[in-house]
Amino acid sequence: MTDVEPGSIGATALDVLRTQFAAMQSHAPGAREGADPEEVHDMRVSIRRLRAALRAFDDVLPEGWESVSPELKWLGTSLSAVRDLDVQLDQLRTWKATLPQAEQAPMDRLLALLTEHRQQARESLLLSLDSARYAALTNEAQALLEAAPPAASAEPLAIRGPRLIERSYRKLRKRGDPLDGQSKAEDLHKLRIQAKRLRYLVEFVGGAYGQAGQRLVRQLTRLQDVLGSHQDAQVATAALRALLTERRDSLEPELGWVMGEIAERYATNAADMRKQFGKTYRGVVGKRWRRLRKVMQAVPPPPPLATRVSLAELVDLATAAPESP
Repeated sequence: MTDVEPGSIGATALDVLRTQFAAMQSHAPGAREGADPEEVHDMRVSIRRLRAALRAFDDVLPEGWESVSPELKWLGTSLSAVRDLDVQLDQLRTWKATLPQAEQAPMDRLLALLTEHRQQARESLLLSLDSARYAALTNEAQALLEAAPPAASAEPLAIRGPRLIERSYRKLRKRGDPLDGQSKAEDLHKLRIQAKRLRYLVEFVGGAYGQAGQRLVRQLTRLQDVLGSHQDAQVATAALRALLTERRDSLEPELGWVMGEIAERYATNAADMRKQFGKTYRGVVGKRWRRLRKVMQAVPPPPPLATRVSLAELVDLATAAPESP
C-alpha cells in the first residue's frame, strides 16, 4: 500500500497490518523452537489481530487481502491446537498440588497423555510453519502491503473511526443483550469473539480518545477474560471426553476417577464465570461506552481535502499579504 493520505483510514489500516504482520513473523521462530509457550500464544494473538483488522478495514484495502484471511485462519488453528493444550496442562499441574497422595499417580498419567497429544499438535504446527503454504501466505501478505490503495482509503480517520466503532458496538449489543448466566456456551463464545473484535478496533483507531477509549478497552478485556475462562473450561472438558472415548478399553479405573474429578472442577469454574458475566457485560455497555461515545462525538472532523493547504502554501500566503498600516 503506497501513497496513503496521512491521518486517513487507509494510513491507519496500513500501520495496523504492518505492525501485526511483523509481530506474527517475529514470533514464528520462537513458536517453531518451542522453548517458550508464550511464543505460540503471542503469534496466535497477532494473527487474531490481523484477521480483525482485515474484517474492519475490508473496503479500504487493495484487492487480494480477502484470500489471505482464510490462510491466517488455517495457521491460527494449528497454533490453537498447541496453545489449548498448554493452557490445560498448566491448569492440571496447578490442581495436582491440591490432590491427595492416592491421586497423584493417576494425575501424572493424565498429564502424560495430554503431553503426548501436545507433542502431536506441535508436530502438526511445525509442518504448517515449514510448508509451502505458509511461505506463500507470508509472500502474498508482504506484496499486498505494498499495493496501491483504493480511493476509499483517503477518508479521514476522524470520520471513519467512530463509524467503525459504533458498528462493532451494535454487533456486540445484538449478541450480548439477550444473554445471561444460563445461556448456551456457544452463544457466550460468539459474544467473546465480538468483544475481542471491538476491543481490537478501539485499540486500532481510538488513539485520539484518551482515557475514555482506554477504560472501555480495559472493561472489554475483563469481559474477554471471563468468557475466555468459561470457554477454556468447555475446551478442556471436551478434550477429556475425547480422551475417555479414545482410551475407553485401556483406561485404568483410577485415571477415570481423576478425570471425572477434573471435569467437575472445570464445571465449577465455568459456573463461576457465568455468575460474573452479567456484571462484567454491563460494565462494557454502561457508562464506559457512553463516555467514549461522547468523546468521539466531540472530536471535530478535519476540513475537507479541498480546503487543506500545505505549510509552503501558508508561507506563500503570508508573504503575499499586504503589510499592516
